[in-house]
Amino acid sequence: MAAYRARRAARWTAAALLALGAAFAGGCGELYTNAVDPYSYRAETPADLHAEPSDPTVHTRACEYYLLYLFNWGNSGYAAVMRGAVKDRRRYMVYDPKFDESYQSLLLGLYVRQCTLMTARVGRL
Repeated sequence: MAAYRARRAARWTAAALLALGAAFAGGCGELYTNAVDPYSYRAETPADLHAEPSDPTVHTRACEYYLLYLFNWGNSGYAAVMRGAVKDRRRYMVYDPKFDESYQSLLLGLYVRQCTLMTARVGRL
């Protein structure tokens, strides 16, 4: 009976270690993650507007933060990035945007920062 219990405990221990090893080897970024991914968004192109070579290029970022995946604050949406691009410019329109997503995570999600990055041209209406 004691030998049966010992074998059973050894199987459970092996299964638990295998599952734990798979979780850490899965690339989920349990300790630290820093990734940038491209995204797309349908918007005007230079052919749709009267684009000029002198139109400025803007770089904006909108971030959202998580603490223990229980609390979050900020806004990392497309609308927040677009507002940031034209906040000081009246009667301007964003065209030809290029978006990226950036993630940084520390220690099993203790702290996470998710940002939407945009590079675009801004032209007059």
